[in-house]
Amino acid sequence: MMTFIIAIRELVAPSLIAPPDTLVISTYIMREFEQGSVSLGMSMAVLCILLTTLSLAGVKLLTRNLK
Repeated sequence: MMTFIIAIRELVAPSLIAPPDTLVISTYIMREFEQGSVSLGMSMAVLCILLTTLSLAGVKLLTRNLK
């Protein structure tokens, strides 16, 4: 559920405010799915989830060491 909420937020805002020639990750993933390249879209989605997880884990480790 948390991933779905984050994904929807990350998809709607860039779709509304980004110029047509600007690609962000969420719109790139949606475009790949729409064009039929599901494997490329899924690989980018997995990379985004891994990057987010690693970033959150890194922040948690840094804040644990500060306490």
